Amino acid sequence: MGLRDRFGKLSSKLTKSRATSPAPPASASSAFGQHPPEVHQPTPQPPESLPERLWNEAYDELKNSESKQTIVEAYEKVLSSQLQPATVSSDGSADVPNIVASDPNARWRQMERLVQVGLEKTAKDADRKQKVNQWLEMINPLKQAISTGIKAAPQAAVPWAGICCALEILSSPLTEPKKNRDGMTHVLTRMEWYWELSRLLLDEDRPSNSSRPLQAQLEKHVISLYGKLLLYEMKSVVLYHRSRFGVFMRDLPKLDDWETQLNEIKDAESAVERDASQYNTLEMRTTLQDISASARVSERKLHDIFLEHKQQDAWQRKDRLEEKDNECLRDLRITNPQDDKETIVKAKGGLLTESYRWVIENESYKQWIKDNDNRLLWIKGNPGKGKTMLISGIINELQVSAPDNVFYFFCQAAEPRLRTATAVLRGLIWFLARTRPDLISYIRKEYDQAGKEIFSDHNAWQALSNILSAMLDDETTDGCMFVIDALDECTVDRDELITLVCRLSSAYKSKWIVSSRNCPEIEAQLDGVTSKLRLHLELNHAAITNAVQNFVTRKVEDLAKKKRYTESIRDAVQKHLLSNANDTFLWVSLVCEELGRHDVLRHHTLKVLESFPAGLDKLYQRMIAQVLDSRDKDICKAILAVVTVAFEPLTLTELAVSDGRLAIFDSDLETLSSIVYSCGSFFAIRDNVVYAVHQSVNDFLQTVPDIFPSGLAQQHYSVFLSSMDIMQRKLHRDFYSVNDTGLYLDEILKPPSSPLDVTRYSCIYWVDHLHKSTSEAIQSPSTRAAIELFLNTKYLYWLESMSLLRCVSVAIKAIRKLGSDLVCIDG
Repeated sequence: MGLRDRFGKLSSKLTKSRATSPAPPASASSAFGQHPPEVHQPTPQPPESLPERLWNEAYDELKNSESKQTIVEAYEKVLSSQLQPATVSSDGSADVPNIVASDPNARWRQMERLVQVGLEKTAKDADRKQKVNQWLEMINPLKQAISTGIKAAPQAAVPWAGICCALEILSSPLTEPKKNRDGMTHVLTRMEWYWELSRLLLDEDRPSNSSRPLQAQLEKHVISLYGKLLLYEMKSVVLYHRSRFGVFMRDLPKLDDWETQLNEIKDAESAVERDASQYNTLEMRTTLQDISASARVSERKLHDIFLEHKQQDAWQRKDRLEEKDNECLRDLRITNPQDDKETIVKAKGGLLTESYRWVIENESYKQWIKDNDNRLLWIKGNPGKGKTMLISGIINELQVSAPDNVFYFFCQAAEPRLRTATAVLRGLIWFLARTRPDLISYIRKEYDQAGKEIFSDHNAWQALSNILSAMLDDETTDGCMFVIDALDECTVDRDELITLVCRLSSAYKSKWIVSSRNCPEIEAQLDGVTSKLRLHLELNHAAITNAVQNFVTRKVEDLAKKKRYTESIRDAVQKHLLSNANDTFLWVSLVCEELGRHDVLRHHTLKVLESFPAGLDKLYQRMIAQVLDSRDKDICKAILAVVTVAFEPLTLTELAVSDGRLAIFDSDLETLSSIVYSCGSFFAIRDNVVYAVHQSVNDFLQTVPDIFPSGLAQQHYSVFLSSMDIMQRKLHRDFYSVNDTGLYLDEILKPPSSPLDVTRYSCIYWVDHLHKSTSEAIQSPSTRAAIELFLNTKYLYWLESMSLLRCVSVAIKAIRKLGSDLVCIDG
């Protein structure tokens, strides 16, 4: 039974019990907004009934309450502005006189009039918006319920007036907080239940005296419930109209925490139901239960309509993003996670379906998919176990059924922009907002006030956390899935990120997947979360073994085609790989990379193959031994050392000027590239940028004494000295030769061959390398002399270069860090 039928039923009941003559139910055409609803003239007020008395008592208690007076006063001024619109100034600067009467009868007549005003306004809005089917579908049940309900019980004007004044909240679901709208929907759909309470439960003509004490207790609880309902309505009305009446609403308390207030209403309802069950008849209880059940159905229907309307609006907005929205997204963007995923998969040789399909049948994964109580899945495993490719495969699978519901981020320790907790949030929020443009408003709320600095200043983490929380609080994000790969490679503020993910996965209806190595710090944090699932790769030996076997088969087929293997060589290669892989994808990749080198001819294959030991660490040791035995060992050691301590991947140009041993290649990058490839298979070159093939490579190389005979700190100091040298030689005024001091930074175009290509890394990281050096190196006279010379002769040119690089904030932090290091040494 819907809202219309329930209120029609209420009409017939009240017609029998009261000496009033309510108008007949609204016609279908009126109810659906094609014509204004029939507006009945105010009727003479009959003697006060029990329901009226209880509503009036609840209203007066609020008005006389010291803690509620300001809300009631603001509410009555809003109502007064509806009764006398001429008293409201266009800018809301003038105060509005309160003309709501204190006398219950006079107040009733005003409230009845307000209901009619609200219905008339709704009818006009419907006529104006009649082409917007979604709006009509949403507003019609609300208008129909109020119109029918007030005709059925004109004495209910006190609670209905507040709902009418807040009707725009319900008809504009993009305007006010979702939890506030949910509360108003709950109150609206249960109005019949509230009205029937007093008529059914507090019949003053009941003959039994034994029930009088219980009746008094029940009446007290009903009045308390009515008071909470009215207060919720009042706060909602004040919230919606706050921008129009700035003068008298300036000093109001903050209007929020709608969920707590709605829970208080539901608790009050439960208290009434408990009392009622003690002495009322089965028929009465059944009647109230039927009304309550119908209200729940209506509430769910309205919620679905609101959600559908909001999603429709989102798709429409996606095609008409405002320029300010685009500007906001540009400033927020730190990377495109979709491009990152594509780059990673391509660098690893492509995604093999058989290498990840096993996870779809894994019990932990299936439980995560189905279970709404455990919304966090943690995938953990040792280096080289294929976690990133597994995550990529899972993303593909999830996108098949929910293409616009999956959002992800790949942490990369080698990339400064991709290894911080703030970067993760920026990536996820950007991805989410770009896919769901209706959510941009949550970003704009902060962005419009603070500008792009909100994404990068010292409070960026807190601001971004709040933005993401607000987006997840939006009902359209229910069921969204978020994936963060390689938590262990988030090296800045990782603890805060994990804490936030745990909180978000518990507080909202979104689902999360995170992956990481078997890291004790991460383990300690995630072990404290009860509502999580764990997928431990080492405990899924059979599935991983089968996946690695499929991977080996594919890699051997590729090698056989490239090297034209005979069947016996191909079988020998496959057998050796399967026997020694130890369920490690990375080991297989590195061995196949070595076998695929141009200098490994087909007849060398078996001999080279036998030289590869099982296990990742042993393979790394074997590769290092080969490097140290090569003719270019000194150059290779320099490359290995510089790339390992670098704070981000270096271009070949930057690598050539980062160590004195490599200076001979600054004009011969092709030879340098060839030597990089000869450094075992530790590195790959993409777009002239040198990358470690895996984070475990960096971890291993840092432990090799032959590469760092004097330690890591000494290598950092060596890079610092090289940076000072290249900046001292290359930096100069007007680096881009613009010859115009009046240009804005955005108006300056980078030349095709920029002189900053050589000095970029040194400009950004020279202070960081000094910071990582030993205290003895920092306080040495030569260091002080080099810094003093630089500050006296190149400081302004360095600032100009950092400005051109869009790294002014980095420059400020660098100077602060430099000052701190020098002060500490002096101290």
